[in-house]
Amino acid sequence: MKAKIILWKNNKLKDGTHPIKVRITSTVDGKTHQKYIPVNVSSSLAQWDNKTSRVNSKHPNAAAVNRKISKIQFDYENQLIENNNIDLRGYKNISFLDYYEDILINIKEKRSAGFYLSHQSIKNKFKAFNPNLKFENFTVRTIRDYETHLLGIGNSSNTIHNNLKRIKYIVQQAVKDGLIEYTKNPFLHHKSEKNETKKTRLAFEKIKEIENLKLEKNSSLWNTRNYWMFSFYCGGIRFADLCRLKASNCADGRLIYTMNKTTKHRNILLTNQAQSILRFYKSKSVKLLFPILTDIPTDKFEELAAISSRNTIANKNLKKLALMIESPIKLSFHSSRHSFADYAKESGLDIHTIKELLGHEKISTTEIYMKSFYKEQTDDAMKAMFKTS
Repeated sequence: MKAKIILWKNNKLKDGTHPIKVRITSTVDGKTHQKYIPVNVSSSLAQWDNKTSRVNSKHPNAAAVNRKISKIQFDYENQLIENNNIDLRGYKNISFLDYYEDILINIKEKRSAGFYLSHQSIKNKFKAFNPNLKFENFTVRTIRDYETHLLGIGNSSNTIHNNLKRIKYIVQQAVKDGLIEYTKNPFLHHKSEKNETKKTRLAFEKIKEIENLKLEKNSSLWNTRNYWMFSFYCGGIRFADLCRLKASNCADGRLIYTMNKTTKHRNILLTNQAQSILRFYKSKSVKLLFPILTDIPTDKFEELAAISSRNTIANKNLKKLALMIESPIKLSFHSSRHSFADYAKESGLDIHTIKELLGHEKISTTEIYMKSFYKEQTDDAMKAMFKTS
């Protein structure tokens, strides 16, 4: 029996790379049998060195990937030396956190920086709970004990739900890789609770008050007010997308861009209100539509850090603006999106139109946005019917 690391050229992934696998070759009764075990990393043909069975310096994570390959090869060769056999299920010899770390290499390379960092944080949190967990010991009881642990360190039910959502993602990857049998996936028998969160939004009358505030031109408050209002008048643009907008995204009275979060294409009419805001910035920004950043960093982690720091400043300014109009609501930039959804509903738009204006992929996402609106609407109806105060 032999174990060799290979590039699986029979399958090309969406990003153009090929999976790296362990090929197990055995001879039984004079016949050769081969099985292939995925290792959760990939490489392009140009990044792969057939002689060494390693990635070359062209791979963006060459050092980390090669360390992983070396470790995997060492582990399988040891199994052959000790037993002349390999447990192809693998899970008895693999720790959950080691596998998590392997998956993180792929996530870092192919997913957003935010998705990677959230997984990194949750992996570290799980490590504090159970650093030596093996896949064969990962049960429904493990999930329940982890929930108890998270409650003990003060996590809310929604934070716990999000933690388990990430852990579930890793377990599902393990099922796909054959490390856990489908029927033994502990998440098949567990469901975490998530409380409804109230969407922060501002009534249109209060939005007009913010719009009419007398602020010092070119001040930080003035700019933040303009960014928030532009987002509102353009269907609730997310802050990260606003930061990335270029002058070329505006053409023939329309705003055309791709949402970073969902990669959904948006083509929005620039209303008179939105165009009046743009007039303040057209001559001030060379590369970007708004001077929130001087440039977009090419490294996705640097980009995330830059956008997050500006978002923090914007949210602080929005809290000041809320105080200036004597609003009890603590505004954030994302509230422009919720406020737009509510105003669209009040204006008589149906939920399918609102879905398209917000750029949602699914109608269920829009329904979550509108849930609190419908609740208040039905409360008002009941009060009117029975003259309740």
